[in-house]
Amino acid sequence: MTGAAITSSPPVDFGQLFQILAESARDYAIFLLDTHGNVTTWTATAQRMKGYTADEIIGRHFSIFYPPLDVQNGKPEEELRTALKTGQYAEEGWRVRKDGSRLWTITCLHDSAGKHIGFAKITRDLTQQRDLQEERELFFSLSLDMLCIAGFDGYFKRVNPAFTRVLQYSEQELTSRPWIEFVHPDDVQATIEQGEKLVGGTAVIEFENRYRRKDGAYRWLSWAAAAAVETKTICAAARDVTDRRRADERIRQLNEDLIRQTAELEAATRELEAFSYSVSHDLRAPLRALDGFSQALMEDYSAVLDEEGKDHLKRIRAASQRMGTLIDDLLNLSRYTRVEMRSETVDLSGVAHEVVDELKAASPERRVEVHIAEGLKAEADPSLMRIVLVNLIGNAWKFSAKCASPTIEFGSTEEDDRTVYFVRDNGAGFDLAYAQKLFGAFQRMHSMSEFPGTGIGLATVKRIINRHGGKVWAQSAAGAGATFYFTL
Repeated sequence: MTGAAITSSPPVDFGQLFQILAESARDYAIFLLDTHGNVTTWTATAQRMKGYTADEIIGRHFSIFYPPLDVQNGKPEEELRTALKTGQYAEEGWRVRKDGSRLWTITCLHDSAGKHIGFAKITRDLTQQRDLQEERELFFSLSLDMLCIAGFDGYFKRVNPAFTRVLQYSEQELTSRPWIEFVHPDDVQATIEQGEKLVGGTAVIEFENRYRRKDGAYRWLSWAAAAAVETKTICAAARDVTDRRRADERIRQLNEDLIRQTAELEAATRELEAFSYSVSHDLRAPLRALDGFSQALMEDYSAVLDEEGKDHLKRIRAASQRMGTLIDDLLNLSRYTRVEMRSETVDLSGVAHEVVDELKAASPERRVEVHIAEGLKAEADPSLMRIVLVNLIGNAWKFSAKCASPTIEFGSTEEDDRTVYFVRDNGAGFDLAYAQKLFGAFQRMHSMSEFPGTGIGLATVKRIINRHGGKVWAQSAAGAGATFYFTL
């Protein structure tokens, strides 16, 4: 017989083939059992998953993988009987490793060509997947933010406890009605449009809307949502931002009030400026006339006037001049309230020295002991702070005039983590029972005959300190000097 030589394939080693296949299935433990359930083969994959070596497990009954209670209840034998009867047995449940931990498994039985020669057991380790699922469930339950899963059909599929806590509905109440029914009527259209973006393929959307709570009140929710088109679901997280929205609205209202008040203040300032102009020009004219005509009478008719008449004219002139001084002080008080402030580092110690030098030059006969702390600085308006020190040090200079050894001190101290400046003297002082009048315009603690002045100085100080966001106060006793404190 002629023709091509006939060759045959080498015989297949099915045991070797099984071993190769079993080792290549890295996520599965595959091993064989005999007809009684004893282990006949063992692979490295099975060893890694179960924890037993081949020497430890081959020949032993597969019930070693089961919890003691399952073994006591005949669970392993029941599975073998079911597999023999149906051809296959599959279950997901706990199985015991060598170290005592448990695994979720799926078990299948195979017989050979209708003849029962044993069992093939395949186990998959689902522990990691189960752990991940449990972690996700834990985060879902413990999250302070509202989490939900909704379907494209418009219903919630799941909501977390934070969702039910904020809206006060039960999970069943929330999942049994279309979620759009909970949305504020004014936000429905915008919310639907956001949902359409997700369905249309937008990866992530963020928006805010109002949801009705069970008691009828609405809560503002800030959403971040993404869609899984394959499963036709939407995963979303929401945060209750009602308090923030209310705060924003309050700020908006405050800003509107501030704009209104600013406009009213500007109007009042214009009126004050008009009044100041009127005071400066319209009142000064008659005062100048009084003073001028009084002086003319004194000069031109001095020979025909007796002493009483001359005294009357002197009083008229003094009153008109005092009124002029009061007008100047009143205008200055108004101007210090309106002048635009500029902030820079002010050498308060240096300003205090300048003020004292000016006082000494004006009253060279005075011998006053002055102590000025060096290095005192502050962030403030330099012109206004000079006016503060002129008034405070000037008052100390004036009210210590009758002391045998007058002393004035300018310094600072720390109180509640802030710097407190002070001007102290050992002069006349005042009764603290009248302290509430101290910083009012034209308020005086002493008569004009004792100490001259208009009573505007401390009112000016208070207004300037207030403009710097600080406060001013005093401590004193009649005849025991006074200390004036201020902060910036």
